[in-house]
Amino acid sequence: MTITSKHHEGFCMFRTASSSFGIMQSPFGRDLIGELASECHRQQMPLFFYFSLMDWNNPAYRESMKPKTPVSRAFIDVIKTQLRELCTQYGKIAGIWFDGGWDHSPEQWHSEELIALIRSLQPDALVNDRAGLPADFSTPEQELGHRAEKDDGRLREACLTINDNWGYAKSDGRYKPTAELIQLLALAAGSDCNVLLNVGPKPTGVIQPEFAERLRGIGAWLQKNGAAIYATRPGAGVYYTASTSTARGNTFYLHLFNWPAGAGLRIEVPVKGKVTRAYALENGAAFPFATSADGITTTATNQGWSSDDCVIAFDTDTDQSA
Repeated sequence: MTITSKHHEGFCMFRTASSSFGIMQSPFGRDLIGELASECHRQQMPLFFYFSLMDWNNPAYRESMKPKTPVSRAFIDVIKTQLRELCTQYGKIAGIWFDGGWDHSPEQWHSEELIALIRSLQPDALVNDRAGLPADFSTPEQELGHRAEKDDGRLREACLTINDNWGYAKSDGRYKPTAELIQLLALAAGSDCNVLLNVGPKPTGVIQPEFAERLRGIGAWLQKNGAAIYATRPGAGVYYTASTSTARGNTFYLHLFNWPAGAGLRIEVPVKGKVTRAYALENGAAFPFATSADGITTTATNQGWSSDDCVIAFDTDTDQSA
């Protein structure tokens, strides 16, 4: 989970000595980040802190708001204080997810110093690339980032929205269907990429029902098909539209999108080695396949399996990871 600890407007959702513009001074009056961190530790949920380098509320930053101008040393000290608080007040954290760094260079942000501070306080924490340095992983926005110029072997985490906005937007009804979100998740896994799916709560803090419905739908699909997503690597390329593949060890997972119940298909599957078993992952039902000199071919009908993403698993005698 990645929670916004401070966005560009500078409001601190955590306990800080650096600012009076925060949740502890609000009518809520409680350390939301602290309460969330305690529950995440209880449930063994790794927790990242999103942290915007900008702070439109802080006078020490406002004098640096013109793009490409030096950032005041006083404001760098504020950032360091806040990062130190995030890295020491809430137990072990999974990482810091920087944002808002585009108006200034890494040198102006003192990014090396900031990352070194995080490393000294949380040696196992990951840091993303939005302080202007490569750090540990890339964060393509609103795309999976699987393009030739981005295929540099780095860890990637695509950040995507459920509708068009990052924050709550009452007028934004362009919600991605659950099927599309499931397919984006599968495509990400098939291109060696994590997904960070954004949820912007309503002003009351409630998750709007349109989001909750889709998150529960993804969860229901993952309960049956999670083995084809979690801890997988990309499988060999599947040269068909509306499909992708993932792999773990000797198992190859073929993801078939938008395959209606009762519809037939014939598809060649780029499985390596000898196939010992093929089955629909969601219920274990046997899946027909034929072996020839050209490889594996399947001719089958959807027996009522998921039409959003029907996952067919092929157990083999060979490591399937690409």
